[in-house]
Amino acid sequence: MMHLQFLLFTVLAMLSMTSSAPWFCQGYDCPAFTAKDMGAYEIRDYKASNWVATSVQSHRPDPSSSQTKHMFRRLFHYIGGDNVKREHMDMAVPVLTKTERKGRGYNITMMFYLAEKDPPAPSKRGVFLVKKPAGKMFVRAFPTWWWPSNRYFRSELYEMKRAIGDSKLYDDSAYYKAGYNSPYDFMKRKQHEVWMDVKST
Repeated sequence: MMHLQFLLFTVLAMLSMTSSAPWFCQGYDCPAFTAKDMGAYEIRDYKASNWVATSVQSHRPDPSSSQTKHMFRRLFHYIGGDNVKREHMDMAVPVLTKTERKGRGYNITMMFYLAEKDPPAPSKRGVFLVKKPAGKMFVRAFPTWWWPSNRYFRSELYEMKRAIGDSKLYDDSAYYKAGYNSPYDFMKRKQHEVWMDVKST
């Protein structure tokens, strides 16, 4: 009986540890944060994290389909061994796409989260490492069963800005789209988010 109780306690403890991660990470590594629910959005306090990134220039705030595939392929090759150590890394989440105004156009950067504390340098041009410092983000999540369009993301960004109210609280020069699902997750509930940096006071 004591042995059975011990096993039950162990299983419950393991489930408790597992449930501490957000459901949308789905067992993948994802950046650690604490969150404050504000109703229409969250304020997340992220720890420092490592990312691998690549960028393209665009006249529009969203990359073309070919640009998106090109950026994703570059980053996927990096975690598949296109780095100075030829190290293979597990896929992690989320995949971030950052859009920031640059002159009359936009600089668009796609990023893969890296769980490694000391990730190897990329071996291909156009791919670079990013060390995101600890900081706060405004985040609006909108789980769906389908893949939202770029216009849908922008409408969610608009709703978050409207809910925040004071534009002095956020950095309006850039925003992020975050995705947590494989393109082949046709039958799964999908987590989508828009992020903006909280301005430091």
